[in-house]
Amino acid sequence: MSKEGWISVARAQAALGQPQPCQICFFSFELSHAHHLMPLAEQYDRGFDKPNHTHAWLCPNHHALIHFLLRNGVRENPGNVHHCMLIRLPHTNAETY
Repeated sequence: MSKEGWISVARAQAALGQPQPCQICFFSFELSHAHHLMPLAEQYDRGFDKPNHTHAWLCPNHHALIHFLLRNGVRENPGNVHHCMLIRLPHTNAETY
C-alpha cells in the first residue's frame, strides 16, 4: 500500500473520541485537532504495521505552531523540552514525539 493510502486508512480507522480543549491554552474544544505524537507519515516510514494513535488535542493555532517547530529542528533532539512542554505531556519514550 502506498504511503498516502496507509495514512488515509489510518486516519479513517482512528477512534480518537470527542475533541477536547487544547492542551496548551485550554480553548477551542469545538475546533481542536488531534496531533499524533508520532506523525503517521513517520510511522509508515518506520514500517509500523498498525498506526499508533497516541495524540494530544490542540487548537488550530497551537497545532500549526507544533508543526512549525517540528519542521524547523525540534525533532533533532527527540527529548527536546520545548516540544514536550508545549503539549504538556510527559516525555517518556524517545520513539514518541
